[in-house]
Amino acid sequence: MMRRPIRRGGFRGRDMGGDRMGGRDRFASERPREEYNEGSEQPASDGGEAAELHEHAHRSIVIPGEYIDDKKGRKLGDDVYDEGERVFAKVLGIPVVNENEMKIIPMSGVYIPNISDNVIGVITEVGISGWTVDINSPYIAFLPVADGVDEFVDTNRTDISRFFDVGDALSCKISKVTKNKTIRVSMRAMGARKLLGGSLMKVKPVKIPRIIGKGGSMINIIKQKTGCVIYVGKNGVVWLRGENKAEAIEAILTIERESHTSGLTERIARMLEGLPGAAQPAAPTAPAAAPAKAEPEPVAQEEKEEEAEDEEHVERPKPGWEPENFPQR
Repeated sequence: MMRRPIRRGGFRGRDMGGDRMGGRDRFASERPREEYNEGSEQPASDGGEAAELHEHAHRSIVIPGEYIDDKKGRKLGDDVYDEGERVFAKVLGIPVVNENEMKIIPMSGVYIPNISDNVIGVITEVGISGWTVDINSPYIAFLPVADGVDEFVDTNRTDISRFFDVGDALSCKISKVTKNKTIRVSMRAMGARKLLGGSLMKVKPVKIPRIIGKGGSMINIIKQKTGCVIYVGKNGVVWLRGENKAEAIEAILTIERESHTSGLTERIARMLEGLPGAAQPAAPTAPAAAPAKAEPEPVAQEEKEEEAEDEEHVERPKPGWEPENFPQR
């Protein structure tokens, strides 16, 4: 029995049409600022990191091994460790210390998959029973046929590359992570789909919460101002398609570079002001006038006189004709 050849491929910030994205190295790390000032807009994530960062007026960046604070009965979160009661940082980042928890928001780092993460990956190999997917992580993911397509597929007779081929970009979900970091992804999730055309770019995975913004505020500004379709993966991969794609990419790189500064949302909005093809806000309309209250029609004088005459001709019962005066049968 002949084995089906395995095709290999990958991506590094390329255009999905085949052209490389030129320009400077967008993935090079920038030098972190020394201080984290009060009032700056903070990275937002599903866990509400932005709200936590506003709890302290002033915060320094810590380096690995630097002492943060005593534990004092608080829960230890991500990227910290303890020696007795003393708590230290594992990575370079911004400490978050409140009455319940101590953790670090890293300034850089690789993407470590977690179950239910929405990611963007690229098919690198087509196998017998599924696809190998590059999810911008030290660990390679696998997409089984059963989790990739809805219909029944006889893998002995079907070339599954007709569904997904090498180089195809997918928006998918992490469905399984084992102890030895075997990663499985699935297309059976809301928003999971094959991404046609467009361009891929990479940013630091730790900057994704800032690019999305609290409640999606930042990414929605970029979508509205540029008119682009944008998918953001938690693994640091962004897919874009639209007329103003270059401006959207520049805005995202600006957020990645200046995520620690204040007033970033307003600067991004000004940067993207007036682009052609962007969604324009509807012109305000004057409120509709309230309908006039209908006044009751006046009763005609003739109708009043007729009612008075009818009352005069009504026969009144005579005294002594009350029902109780009749004899009982």
